[in-house]
Amino acid sequence: MIDVPLILAQAAGGSDPAAVATINSLPFPAHIGAILALAGGLLLWAFGRGMLRIFFVVVGTGAGATFGAFLPPALGLNIEPVYTVAAGAIIGFITSFIAFRFAIAATLATTLAIVAPIVAATVMSVHGPPPTTDAAEEGPTPTEAYLDEMRERADAFQDDLELLRDGHDLIMGAGDDAEAAAPTALDDTVEMLQRGAERIRAFLSRVWEEHGKAWWAAQPGAARFALVASVVGGALAGFALGLAVPRKGAAVVTSFGGAAIWMPAAVWLLCATPIPLEGALPAIPAAWLIAWVVISVVGTWIQWTRSKRQADKD
Repeated sequence: MIDVPLILAQAAGGSDPAAVATINSLPFPAHIGAILALAGGLLLWAFGRGMLRIFFVVVGTGAGATFGAFLPPALGLNIEPVYTVAAGAIIGFITSFIAFRFAIAATLATTLAIVAPIVAATVMSVHGPPPTTDAAEEGPTPTEAYLDEMRERADAFQDDLELLRDGHDLIMGAGDDAEAAAPTALDDTVEMLQRGAERIRAFLSRVWEEHGKAWWAAQPGAARFALVASVVGGALAGFALGLAVPRKGAAVVTSFGGAAIWMPAAVWLLCATPIPLEGALPAIPAAWLIAWVVISVVGTWIQWTRSKRQADKD
C-alpha cells in the first residue's frame, strides 16, 4: 500500500526527486486532506488555546449526553430519555471542565518530556559514535540497507495510487450505486493507513535496535544523565505548569501540536506544486526538529501575547 510517511520523509529532505514527483502526480482529491490539515494545524497553532477548552467541553458534554441516552435501556430502566440525556450532559460538562486542567497537565508533560531532551542534545552537541573505517568499507549499515529497501517498496506507490484513483472513479461514477461503492474505497483507505502505520513501527523498531542502542551506549555518563534529567524535568515542569496555569499550558500544547500538523501538510502541498524543492528544505532530521521547536515557541508567544492583550482590554 501507499507508504505516505516514507514518501513524505524523502520529499521533505529533498533526497528523492521521485518522491516529490509522485506527490505531484496525485489528483487533486488526494491533497484535500493535506489542505484541511494545513488549515486546522495553523488555527490550532495560532488560536488553539481558546479552541481547546471549548472543544474539550463540547466533546465531554456530548459524550455525557450520549451515555445518558443509552444507559436506561441498557439497565432496563423505564425512565424518560430526556431526563437521562440532560443529566448526562450536565455531568459530562462538569467533568470535562474539571478534567481539562489535568488533561492539559498530562499532555504538556508529554510534550515537554519530548522537547526537553531534543533541546538538551542540541545544546550539548550530542552525537553518536563515529563510523569506523572498516564499517565504511563493508558497505551500508543495516539501517541504511533497510532505508534502501523501503525506497524500493515506494515503487508500489504507483499501484496504490491506481487503487485510490479507481476507488475515486468508482464513487464519482457510481450514481445510484455510490453507497455500495463507498465502503470498498473506505476499506482500501483504511488498509493503506494500517500498512503505513505498521511500516513506521517496524522502521522505528529496527532503527532503535540497530542504531539507538549503540548511540545510547556511546554516550558518556554525563550526557546520559543530562538527557534522562531533561526528560524527567520536562515532564514534571509540564505537569506543574499545566496544573498551575492551564490556559498558558493549553497554548503550549496547541502550538506544538498545531506545528506538528501543519508543517508536514505544508511540505506535502509544496511537493504538489511545480516549485523546485531540491536543496530548499532541511535534509537532516535534527534540522526539522529544531525548526519544529522554534516555530512552536513562536506560536506559543503569539497565543500568550494575544491573551495578554485581551486581558488588558478587559
